[in-house]
Amino acid sequence: GDAAREEIMRRCSPENAAALVVTMDDPAAAERVVRAARRNWPNLVVYARAADNAHAARLLAAGARHVVPEALEASLQLGERLLLGVGVPEGAVLQLIEARRQAELAELESRGRD
Repeated sequence: GDAAREEIMRRCSPENAAALVVTMDDPAAAERVVRAARRNWPNLVVYARAADNAHAARLLAAGARHVVPEALEASLQLGERLLLGVGVPEGAVLQLIEARRQAELAELESRGRD
């Protein structure tokens, strides 16, 4: 069913859910689901996967509380493997990648809420 339709979402009892996770491949559909969830269940925490930073900003504007852009995670994973592959110590790599992840997500969330 179309999760953006209230009657479909109601079957999942979102009023009793700890959170909603939106991982749809269709960016417009994901945004519709987030907007519908926010409109009908304003206290429901929404996590969403985004195609890229622009999509992430739209999901945040639609009411998602947390987003993870696929492109960011793919880039971080590639960077991690590269650094490990050229001999950078694992501890330093993990610390660097996590710091970059947190900085990128914080910047994205601050822009998405403007």
